Amino acid sequence: MALTPTDALELARKMRMDLTQLQGRLTDIIEALAAIPANIDTRRVCPTCGITTRGPTSLEEHIHTSHDGPLPAAWQRAEQLAGIASDT
Repeated sequence: MALTPTDALELARKMRMDLTQLQGRLTDIIEALAAIPANIDTRRVCPTCGITTRGPTSLEEHIHTSHDGPLPAAWQRAEQLAGIASDT
C-alpha cells in the first residue's frame, strides 16, 4: 500500500494530537512534582554536644569520630562490600 499525500497528512495530524495529549500529561506530572515539599529538613542534632549535622548519616559519623561512638552503618556496609573485616 502506497502512502498518499492525504494519508501522510492524516498521520501527521494524528501524531500532533498524540503529542498534544502527551504534553498535557507532562504538565500534570510537573505540577504534581512541584507540589511536593522540596525543603524537607533532614538535619539532626548530636545528643552529646548539640552540634547540628546534615542528616542521620553525618550524625552517625560525627558521633563515631568525635565521641568514640560505634562504627556508622554506612561505613560497616562499605567495609563489607570491600571485603574488609571490621575491628570495631
